[in-house]
Amino acid sequence: MKKIIASAVGLALVGGVAVTTASAVESQFGGYWRTRMFVQSDFTGQDTADYNRTDNRTRLYYTAKFNDDFKFVNRFEFNTTWGDENGGDVGSDGDTFRIKHSYADFTLGNVHTSIGQQGRVISRGFLFDDDFSGVVITPSFGDVKVPVLYAMEVDDDVTGAGGDVHFVAVSPSFKLDNFTITPNVAYLNGTSEIDFDMSWVGLDVDATFDSFSEWGSFIYSTGDKLYGSGDDQDGYLVDQV
Repeated sequence: MKKIIASAVGLALVGGVAVTTASAVESQFGGYWRTRMFVQSDFTGQDTADYNRTDNRTRLYYTAKFNDDFKFVNRFEFNTTWGDENGGDVGSDGDTFRIKHSYADFTLGNVHTSIGQQGRVISRGFLFDDDFSGVVITPSFGDVKVPVLYAMEVDDDVTGAGGDVHFVAVSPSFKLDNFTITPNVAYLNGTSEIDFDMSWVGLDVDATFDSFSEWGSFIYSTGDKLYGSGDDQDGYLVDQV
């Protein structure tokens, strides 16, 4: 659903990127709503795991689009579980509001940037599929795009957790006839509670033909002392469809 705001509203991004009247802004709305019910019995082999639940979820999307090269993206979420004491009881009032995403999305020359609270999928979700606070910078070189992601998982100055945790990933994509090739390199470093380093190197291949398509993924990981295990972490994943 789209409409052009006619009234005068100001939007200022952090750092003073832009301040403009709403007559220059295109507002885009979207989202979804669902109610679900599920029952599980003997799920773990123990009667204590028997459980049933009904809940609602509403997601509301709002994007303020200034032009083709600059927009401000927001995605909000409201969750309610029937029968709980936070909106799911008689009276209904509850503190169930969440901010899923809120980020600036802009292009300068051949470089696209999204900065703020956002989501990302790397290597079909085998390597990363989550929301995070950080930045994705994607320069383009012809048909080749090179996304560079930085996410901060823990900031000791904010949490007092005893250290920081940082995640960096690069996943360029190349188009060759019927094939799309995407190598992935990622690095996780942390000093929260213990020191650890993890690295991943992978490759995604997608092939599309007239009558069928196939894809395959390979990931190799190496590192040490991931989250207090005390052991070296070496392994690999191979998947093909």
